[in-house]
Amino acid sequence: MKAKAYTLIINLSTHFSDFYLPDVCVGEINDEGFPTYAVQKVRKMKVGAYKIELNERWEKVFALVEMLSVEQIETKFNNRSNRKKKSIEQLLLEETIKKTIIKWVQNRLIKLLKIIIENDFLLAVDLMRKDWIANKQILFGTEKLKPNLYFKKTEKGIYYQLKLARNEALFSIENKIIYILSNEPAWVIIGDELFKIEAINGNLLKPFIDKQKVFIPQNFVKTYFQKFIVKIAAKTDIETEGFLVENFETITKCELRLTKDFLSNRFGFIISFFYNNVKFDFKEQKQLKTHLSFNENDIQIQKYIRDETAELDFIQKLKNIGLANRQGKYLELETTEKLANEIVENYELYNWLIKHQTELLEQGFTILSPEIEYKKMYLAKAKLTVNLTQINDWFDIKGAVQIGEFSIPFQRILPIIKLGNHFFQLPNGDYFLIPIEWFEKYRSIAQLAKMDTKTIRLAKSQFTVIKDLGIEYEEKSTNVLNENYKNTTFLISEKIKATLRPYQLEGVKWLVNLQQNKFGGCLADDMGLGKTLQTITALQYAKEQKAEQIKNQTIDKAAIQLDFFQQLHATTNSVPLVALIVLPASLIFNWEAELRKFAPHLMIHKHIGAKRYKNERFFPTFDIVLTTYQTAQKDIEILKKVNFEYIILDESQQIKNHNSKIFKALSQLKAKNKLSLSGTPIENSLADLWSQMEFINPELLGTYKFFKENFQNPIEKGNDEAKKQQLRTLTAPYIL
Repeated sequence: MKAKAYTLIINLSTHFSDFYLPDVCVGEINDEGFPTYAVQKVRKMKVGAYKIELNERWEKVFALVEMLSVEQIETKFNNRSNRKKKSIEQLLLEETIKKTIIKWVQNRLIKLLKIIIENDFLLAVDLMRKDWIANKQILFGTEKLKPNLYFKKTEKGIYYQLKLARNEALFSIENKIIYILSNEPAWVIIGDELFKIEAINGNLLKPFIDKQKVFIPQNFVKTYFQKFIVKIAAKTDIETEGFLVENFETITKCELRLTKDFLSNRFGFIISFFYNNVKFDFKEQKQLKTHLSFNENDIQIQKYIRDETAELDFIQKLKNIGLANRQGKYLELETTEKLANEIVENYELYNWLIKHQTELLEQGFTILSPEIEYKKMYLAKAKLTVNLTQINDWFDIKGAVQIGEFSIPFQRILPIIKLGNHFFQLPNGDYFLIPIEWFEKYRSIAQLAKMDTKTIRLAKSQFTVIKDLGIEYEEKSTNVLNENYKNTTFLISEKIKATLRPYQLEGVKWLVNLQQNKFGGCLADDMGLGKTLQTITALQYAKEQKAEQIKNQTIDKAAIQLDFFQQLHATTNSVPLVALIVLPASLIFNWEAELRKFAPHLMIHKHIGAKRYKNERFFPTFDIVLTTYQTAQKDIEILKKVNFEYIILDESQQIKNHNSKIFKALSQLKAKNKLSLSGTPIENSLADLWSQMEFINPELLGTYKFFKENFQNPIEKGNDEAKKQQLRTLTAPYIL
């Protein structure tokens, strides 16, 4: 014999005249899965006996049913100080407590009804054991019911009638089986269907359950209307007979409001038409609204009738300047499809509103300040002026944003851009939506610049960040790099004993261009292509330029105080270059040999071995000082006291680890020019690149933490093409 199957039913019981309490019943189901007979009421702990598994939704049902049990209500509303516990019947005798209990019960009953409807659970009223479930089952009405009020005025008073509209068809509730489950909002069972009724309190239905009309004597009309009718009159359809009626048929205001459609999750414009103070929204179905008011104890009726032709004229004006109605009551930009970025979509509409604001006002529209993300937006076009001044090794960036009546310093806007925030609060409390293009244009500056409340500063080496921005430029010192370095004016010194190949000459011009602008560089030629010769040629150029400067300075002795060695070399026209070349120990003698071969006139000193000199005044007497990475690290306290003209790192990948002692030591050295030589500037990760760039052009790529967050991780983990391009743009001038 096949085992019986069971289901659960939520049952509403008529415990008291003013509210209903729920319980859960078990019912049998047949082989086709249809419910048949009710078995009995069941608590949560007993459900398992019927082999019914409870999911999360049923757990919520049982929790609410337990909360709405008589025992729980009595426990909640009994005063704890009373020794004797009052029954629910006794509690309901006290009017104040009764109102509180009814409201509390009905609020939780509404929550339960919503769960039942959302999950299509079985609902019944007054279901008893062995009842046929279908006879007591309540179905769910698929639409809300709308109330319709009818008033007829006579000499003795007013007849008042309430009907309900279902799909525009009116019906009265007289002599129907009706259960009023809640008052606000009004949830009712009519016959065997559950409905929600718009606009009215459930109590207003009670007089019409057993009669079609209610008579209100003249001396009670004002009180009754003020207490019960006026609140709902504006929300319902009203018909009148015997009253003087005032008609309003002219649009007094057309309101334009940017808002979000939460169903489609898109922003759009809502158009509202006002007839005096009564509003009709575009695409609203109602063509007529009736309002009640009192004047010297007499009821006044105002009818507001829509002018369809005038409304369509306003809509056409909006279509003429770029709006379209694709769906529902919202107007959107005609040329804009669904955009991937909601902020971009918001800005397009916000910008359109700013652009057409004057025209819209002239055409009779009233524009409400839009709200985006619950922020009131300021409707004014922004104008940004930015200028640039070069001061030594820095670019000072100054600017101002004019937004309507407000002038905001650019240094207050830029940190907002850095954080990726699109909203800037103005002095009046409204918000300005920062244009999308500003994020694209100024994001690099925001990320790399040093900012405080007064200044925005970029390192001169970061000039690539600003070169394409069209910023006004005020020259105060040297120029930035000549991108076409191949045209650099440069003659190879006669003292260089070699003929350079074309690509080697190109490399020297690149190095000279860096020298002239006091930038560091990384010469990353493959092995065997002559990095050493190119470097020696550039060093000779630097030596000659230094000698020329010293020669000119000796004319004005007040301008510079030369030490004994500099004076000696100045008079002999041989000023020491003072360049430090740091390299692996295995390359010391190779470099010495190359220097002897190509520039035998240069004074060379090898700072190596146990007997090396350790006086900082010794080094400035030489053109070239050769030392190893290990020796430089050991003697850093001496070397960092010397102002070198040039520091060159060969096999510069030796400092790729920014946490290493050698990187930290060499970073303390001072020089006008720095150069790194490496066939493999990036061996393992982009961190290698940061270390070498930080040495040759400090701050070019920001701190390592910044570099890792903004370049290394996005590129190595996310293969971010935009970040790759940004990094190339920053470093390209300094790597050949």
